[in-house]
Amino acid sequence: MRGQHELPRFGAEPDAEDWPAIRAAQQTVIDATDNAALACLLDCGERDNVHPTDKRTPGAHLAALALRHAYGQAVPADGPRLARAARDGSCLMLEFSGALREQPALMQALEIGGARLRDARVEGCRCMLDLEALQESVRVRYAQANWFEPVLMGENGLPVFPFDVKA
Repeated sequence: MRGQHELPRFGAEPDAEDWPAIRAAQQTVIDATDNAALACLLDCGERDNVHPTDKRTPGAHLAALALRHAYGQAVPADGPRLARAARDGSCLMLEFSGALREQPALMQALEIGGARLRDARVEGCRCMLDLEALQESVRVRYAQANWFEPVLMGENGLPVFPFDVKA
């Protein structure tokens, strides 16, 4: 099993690098590679240091991946990933690969294009968005900046992977 870690948060200058594009490329490569896993490090990083001083958190995430995927131990190792998005009228349902924690700042964490967000709530593996002024297509983005506050967390304590979806 190959374990890889995603880029942590970083970026005093928001336009200097495009870390969200690199993170997306990392996910694409891991998804296309057999026997590989990716640790989400959105809960790590420093605004002004590309090499975070906290080594324990990334190390713990990578160790959990090895224990789970290489040794078959039942430890929480994978952060939730967006599995699908479905729209029904003014409601947009985001379904994740694992249960989420209730998030008080959820509405501020999501970037919505094509609608205004009236309400957002977490229900297990789902995030339900109540939208106003829907257009033909709605775009929902999370963690699509070099530096941001990681709000979405799984019940297992691991951060939710970044996503950018249209529905």
